[in-house]
Amino acid sequence: TVDKATANKVKALLDAQPDSTKQYYRIISKEQLDKDGYNPNIAFALTAEHDAAFNTESTGAAITSGKGGTHGHFPDTKNIRTGLVAHGPGIRKGAVIEEMNLRDMTPIMVKLLGIPFPKVDGKVPAGLLQ
Repeated sequence: TVDKATANKVKALLDAQPDSTKQYYRIISKEQLDKDGYNPNIAFALTAEHDAAFNTESTGAAITSGKGGTHGHFPDTKNIRTGLVAHGPGIRKGAVIEEMNLRDMTPIMVKLLGIPFPKVDGKVPAGLLQ
């Protein structure tokens, strides 16, 4: 269950940050989380913006530069791209999929492996499978 008083204090602290800090995160509202089917006990969430990433450090500078990747971005993040190379039984030779959602991986795997799976997010991109 959500401690609303603490959640409100934390959100107020995040809202009070200078724009130079707020540019690195976006607050995802409870309404958006509920609409997208996330845990109803979450008061709000943060997603990193502008090539930023979060870590678990509790000491040191709040903002540092570095290289590498991380997980934890909200699914609507547009500037994160990755590639997919697929080969093997069931994959159509020469198929090129210009863009797909990471959520499409589950239905692709379910279809290729023949696993009964009642409901999955995403879809099998047209032209990928034989």
